[in-house]
Amino acid sequence: MKSRTLAIAASFFLASSTVLLPSCSSFGGMSVPGESDVIIRNIVTEYMNIAKAYDDLKKYDRAVEYYHMAIRVDVNGTLGNSAHYRIAHCYAMARDWKNARKVYAELLKSDADNTNVKISIAYLDAMSGDLETACSEYSELCRENPTDAALLKNYISVLVAAKRVDESQEAFALLNEKFPDDTSLKEIKTAVDALKSSSEDKASE
Repeated sequence: MKSRTLAIAASFFLASSTVLLPSCSSFGGMSVPGESDVIIRNIVTEYMNIAKAYDDLKKYDRAVEYYHMAIRVDVNGTLGNSAHYRIAHCYAMARDWKNARKVYAELLKSDADNTNVKISIAYLDAMSGDLETACSEYSELCRENPTDAALLKNYISVLVAAKRVDESQEAFALLNEKFPDDTSLKEIKTAVDALKSSSEDKASE
């Protein structure tokens, strides 16, 4: 009789445990160590996965929404700045230059030496039409990164767009000297020469 009672009690305990353990975070009034952190990480991961899926589909507004949700849930800071970088990228891809620059500027505050962020900001300023600021930023970037041909070419493009004749010629001469084998030299020279010719035509009117 006693053994039967114990068997019934054991059966009841096992049944109760099966119901309780997956659905609550405590047993006997004690928290399961690390369980809340695991739950948070799982939720953050799920939001990031959904955001990435929308990102891949080029539904950038929805991606930004889920990246923000991941950030809000990530109370332990496991994401670092990764979601913020993705948000900035989504804004840029959506051609929302203002919001993209705002996020990159915030990122630069916490990572002041990040060249990629500086390049992104210069690009966004150029795309938004703030050519004067972009020229200054690209000039500084080229000074800091003298072996980066892509930066110098972008700088020349911005100088041409800003109609800075002399500076564009000087920058092209530097490009031609430092990177004589660059396949885009001819195309860039055409743009620089066209700007000079246009300027001369206006001066003669």
